[in-house]
Amino acid sequence: MTRPGGLALDVLSRGRGQRELVFLHGFGASRFTWRSWLDRLGSDYRLHLLDLKGFGSAARPRDRAYSPTDLAHEVVRFLTSSGIRDYALVGHSMGGGIALSVTLEMARLQRPPPGALVLVGAAAYPQTIPRLINLARLPLAGAAMSVVPARTLARMGLRAAYHPDHTPGPEVVEGYAAGLRGLRARWAIRQVAAQIVPEDLASLTSRYPTIGCPTLLLWGNEDRVIPRWVGERLHHALADSELVVLDQCGHVPSEERPEASLESVSDFLGRRFPAIQ
Repeated sequence: MTRPGGLALDVLSRGRGQRELVFLHGFGASRFTWRSWLDRLGSDYRLHLLDLKGFGSAARPRDRAYSPTDLAHEVVRFLTSSGIRDYALVGHSMGGGIALSVTLEMARLQRPPPGALVLVGAAAYPQTIPRLINLARLPLAGAAMSVVPARTLARMGLRAAYHPDHTPGPEVVEGYAAGLRGLRARWAIRQVAAQIVPEDLASLTSRYPTIGCPTLLLWGNEDRVIPRWVGERLHHALADSELVVLDQCGHVPSEERPEASLESVSDFLGRRFPAIQ
């Protein structure tokens, strides 16, 4: 694990191959989200698993710069400083929205854009804020959440995200709870929640049609966090996109439907961003 100079995010790199995949997790999560995909993808690609500022193993500085735009700027700085050029971005939920922002910002800076995007239940348009995030935004409720045990908080979040037929096991709950322990972790989550809607969201959405790289939109049919209509709207807005919807699946396809979701991602990458050994 490394924390690039001047950046709060934390990076775990593994795998092989000349082409690289950069993974961006969602709100309240960490790189733990991707564990079921790593062995197969890592046999063909160099993987960079980011813990975004405020989450997982990343730093939690008290600078209050925790909006999705702030987090996207950190990812841009990581990409430009590390010399990564031939890469795809893989983003889940909030991380998917950050991947869209990073793609637009790299184009604005005339830096190498991603060769492909994989967006899983990605935040992209104005919508109802999920209940737990909304609670964390409220001063009294957010303060109360600071004393809720980490496992309880993780279990609540997973149950709200999963399809009702899927139940997170104790090892999954513990995997997410690990990044939620400590007052600083809860403080950082409240900062992100309070700033979860980008101030420039209207400008961002208006520029989605300028994104030209091939994009996989992977959604759970019963996603209650980022509804399916978001994926359908993105599918119409993006110049070159494929929409795959998994039945009996909520907001976390990599966990609820690990084999089917990995097959969709592997097939897409093999066709649109094939590995180079």
